[in-house]
Amino acid sequence: GIVDDYSFFGDIKEHAPCCSSFQFAILNTVDYAWYNETLQQKACNAAMNVTTGRTDSGSTVINDLIVVAHSMGNSMFAGALATGKCSIGKNVDWVALSGPMKGSMGSDFILTRRRPIYMLSPQVS
Repeated sequence: GIVDDYSFFGDIKEHAPCCSSFQFAILNTVDYAWYNETLQQKACNAAMNVTTGRTDSGSTVINDLIVVAHSMGNSMFAGALATGKCSIGKNVDWVALSGPMKGSMGSDFILTRRRPIYMLSPQVS
């Protein structure tokens, strides 16, 4: 859901004087992958709720917002945009914190193990 305070980001409010208000979307990224369509839709709904005050406005265009996404949240938000669940309109900035767009430390670890590691990936259609 959406909350006004979230300690994960520390004192971010003190370091962002450009923002008149702060809201945090807390989504279940433990049990659902970034490409989960429901999770992506929830990210869009959260952004719309912050910008319009409602999720049922019928609009999918995000305006007047600074989106700060952390880690997998960047992939989730990018997936939502790429699949048309929502789009970026006027006066929107996206601050990507520790996004895995260029991989992650986990992939570096795999390379240093020098043993086969078998991974399962989602089927992309």
